[in-house]
This record gives sequence, C-alpha cells and structure tokens, in this order.
Amino acid sequence: MRSPCFSWRGSSCAALMLSCLSPLAWSAGAEVPVIATSSQGTSNANSAEARDASVIFYNPAGMALLHGTSVSLPFTLLAATTDVRDTGTTRVQDVGQAPDTGTTANCSSYDCMSAAHPDPAMPALGPSGDGLFPAVLPLGALFAATPYNDMVTLGIGVFAPGGGNLNYKSNWFGRHFIDSAAIETININPSMSIRFDDKHSIGLGVSALVGHAKFKLQIDVNKVAPYLLAGVIKTPQSVVDALNAQLGGLLPADVLGQVVDSLISATPEQLTGLLGSLLAGQGLPGLEALNPVLSGVTLIDPSSTASGTVETIGFGYGWNAGYMYQFSDKTRLGISYRSESDIRMNGDLDWDFSGARASALGQAVVGDLEDFLVKNYRPDTDARLVFTIPAKLNVGFFTELTDKIDFMLNYTFNKTSAIQNLTVDLPGQNVAVKQGHVVLTQNWRDSSTIAAGFNYHWSDKLTLRTGLQFDQTPVPSAQYRHPALADNDRWMASFGLGYQVNRNTSVDLAYSYLYILPSDSNFHDPCSGTYYENDSDGSGDNGPSECTANGGTFRAHYYNTHAHILGLQLNQRF
Repeated sequence: MRSPCFSWRGSSCAALMLSCLSPLAWSAGAEVPVIATSSQGTSNANSAEARDASVIFYNPAGMALLHGTSVSLPFTLLAATTDVRDTGTTRVQDVGQAPDTGTTANCSSYDCMSAAHPDPAMPALGPSGDGLFPAVLPLGALFAATPYNDMVTLGIGVFAPGGGNLNYKSNWFGRHFIDSAAIETININPSMSIRFDDKHSIGLGVSALVGHAKFKLQIDVNKVAPYLLAGVIKTPQSVVDALNAQLGGLLPADVLGQVVDSLISATPEQLTGLLGSLLAGQGLPGLEALNPVLSGVTLIDPSSTASGTVETIGFGYGWNAGYMYQFSDKTRLGISYRSESDIRMNGDLDWDFSGARASALGQAVVGDLEDFLVKNYRPDTDARLVFTIPAKLNVGFFTELTDKIDFMLNYTFNKTSAIQNLTVDLPGQNVAVKQGHVVLTQNWRDSSTIAAGFNYHWSDKLTLRTGLQFDQTPVPSAQYRHPALADNDRWMASFGLGYQVNRNTSVDLAYSYLYILPSDSNFHDPCSGTYYENDSDGSGDNGPSECTANGGTFRAHYYNTHAHILGLQLNQRF
C-alpha cells in the first residue's frame, strides 16, 4: 500500500496523485508488494532462485536455468486497512486569505477542518478515512519462457509494476486535499537470456507500459466568493437591492446611495476589499451601526459542495537487464537492473458545480451559479501528467545449506529520488480564465528494501517457505507526507508452500502480513489559486507563480495500517 496509501502521495489535484493488475501498494514509492506467489512465500527474497518463469520480473538471466517451456500464472488478493486521525488540518480562509498557518494549527484563528470546529458551517465531517481501501483488491500476472536453442531462452511477462486505489469519501476532514484516487499500470515485458557456460548467464528485456489514472478532490466552495465580485461592476444597483432584500429592508435610502456609489466607483481591487470585509463578517467601512446585520450576508451557501476529477490514460517504455553467476550447482548470485519508466498520460480535468448554491445576493450578482462558475471560475480543460516508476538495482543470493534447507537474501536499491514533484499540466486553455498547473512537491529520497527467506523441502513434492522483508519509505518527513502518498517504513512477514502435483505441474500458495509503521503528516500547500487570474495585464499568466489548488495544511496521524495478502500460483511445464 505505500500509504495509508501512490505515490501517487496539500490541496491539489496532482496530490491525487496512483483493475485486476494494480492494487493499492506503493512499495519503494510506487511498486506493488508482491508480483509472484512463489516469491511472496519468502517475502521476495528469492530473486536468485530461478525456480519458475516469474524470474523474468526479478532477473531475466535466471531464465537460462529453467528447463523446457514454462508458464506461471500468479493471482493475489490483498485486503488492507488503516486509521486516520485529524491533528489540526486547516484551510485557507474565505475572502481575505489568512496568512500561512505554518507548522502549528491555531484553531481559534483558523478554520480547522474537524467536527470540533463547526464554524463556519460546512458539510458533515468524517473523523477518518473509514473504508479507505476497497475491501479486497485483486492482482494478477502472467509469465512464460521457452528455450530458443541451447544458449538462448525467450520469455515474456505481463504484470503490474505499480498502482493504487484510495477512497477517502467526500466528507472527511482532508477532502480538499484528496477525495479518491485510482492508478492502474500494466507492463508487457518481452525478455531474453543467454547462457554462456555453467557459471555465467545474462538477460535483457524491454517494457511497454500502459497506465490509467483517475483522481478526485473536493473544492473549497467558500473560496469561490471572490470570483463572484466581478458581477458587481456590471449590476451594482441589482446587487444593492438584493442586499437590502436579504437584510429585510433595513438599509436607509441614504445608506443605499452610499453603497451604490461605492460599488460603481470601486476598482476590482477595491471591490475585493470592500465585499471581502463584508463576507469576512467585518461589515462595511463607515457603516458600523449595521455591521451586526451585515455580518450574516453571504454570496454563496457555505454548505455547498463541488469537486474536480482528472482522468488520463497513456503509455511508456523501459528496459531491464540481469546477470547470474553460479558458484556451484547449489549457490548463485544474481544482479539485475530495471530502468526508470515514465508513463505519459493525457486526458481531461472535469469540474462538477452541481452542488454549489448561491444566496439571493449571489444570484443577483451572477445569475445561475453553476453556469457562472463553469465559464468564469473553473472551466473544464485538457490534463496531462507523467507517472514515474523509479529505477531499481537488485542483488540476490541463493544457496542450498543442506539437502532440506535453502537460504535466500535479497537487497534492492530504489532510485526514488527521481520523484521530486507530481504535476498535472493543463495545456491548451483557449478560455478567458487560465488555470495554473497543479504541482505536488514530494522531494522523495532514495530508499532500500532487504529480505531474507528460507525453503524447507519437506518431501519431493512439498516445499515450505518463509521470509521477512523490510521496506524503507522514500517519504523524507511529515512535511512531504501527502494523504495520497502517506507512506512510512514497513515490514512484511510471509509463509508459503510449493506442491509438485506431477512432473510438469506445480502449485504455490502464500500468505503475507504487511505492517506499515504509524506516521504523522504536516503537509502544507501554499497555493490557493484564488486571485492569480486577475494579473496586471489580464492574460492570466503569472509565470512560475500560477497554480490551481485549495491551499491549506493537512495534519493527521496514520496508525493501525496493515494488509493481509493471499496468493495462489499455477506453474506448468511443456
């Protein structure tokens, strides 16, 4: 899960950035925790064992040690759970934009997103991401290898190198950072091995990758109010009439005249300050006597809801290589490398404002709120993102200690520092309102995975397996732990067996318990994306500063995060 789980890792759509071929796990940043059941039984310690065709994934040079044509079909079910507790998540205030909340939350000054702080009114808040993951996630793969001649063996693997599935629900305290996310990837990996002699063999492979991603987050609708102010310039009298109607006719005629004159003569910046004071509950300057009444005026119903969804699909390429050295018939060492792969995806960003409701004053300002927001606030647009699968270097060792016991050791270096940012680009915007790209800062570090395992040959037909794995998180600190990628160090303990049904058919079974250590998040997104369109030249282009996000700071504690993994694999030789 690398989670509470993706990678795919604020308050941006990109934060949301990770099918049968892709579960929730984010091992080594974005890789699933198990690929083959025969390896799962030893917690992935057996990369140098080369017992079946699944060695294509771990080290393609191992195909040279197989006999005849081999096919392996692993299938895995993964059930995961986690608990999330709010520790002071804050959002940027409505109009006026509260200053950066920094590393601590002051809930007397800022709007803390929890049930204990219900003012201003918002939709019902869930205390945690209950049911964060699907009840059961399936994972499947296919591996096949066949000898071409005495030296060359050809093979192919079809598997999921990374992916994720999250569903925090739309009413939880971090909904402005992420609501739900799903990422599926498939790697089609043709490979070849060459055996030079009894000691040396090499393997090469190429990868064609397919990826699909769908992310959703809730919009902080209360922050939409500044965009409605543009309508005041065009219809000041109707706005004042609606304001007076909402206040029950309490504004005297001379006061109405003052308000109309102020609105007509105000620049956009002055309007922002004028009505910003009003919407922030501070009343209007010079009308202090009416401030208690004016403090209840709103342009938009604060319980309104809205959301944005990004859905993309794309392709990528990569390669892998391996080397296997046999010290003897009983002992060997394997080294393999799998390149970094970028899956470049294209699709759409769609906004949904059907749940947004304007007050009588707001309706007077803009008319139909949904139509106004679609045209002037967040129009639908194209979306583009790059999902990176980091490079990895693997070293595996296998030896037969006795006729009954095999020992295996595996070390993997993950080049996860390649992931510094997750970005959703919004190209080709031919509209008046230009939305800035969405950038989620990750600043990942390189990470390592180490595993040790044993085989015990109970009989000629039955082999028992066990193993333990430690997987280091690439997330460097709480500052970079986004709720879409709230990963931490993990342990995985596994038990399995292999049963030889007959000379050509065998079956593998495995169970793993995956535990992720508790972690804290203090992820701050400085981008609120509220005023950037109103730049000096009207182009909507503020260079490096332009962005699209809700802003705010996500603070939470993740605990009780674990997964049960059950695997079955069929192996057939021809």
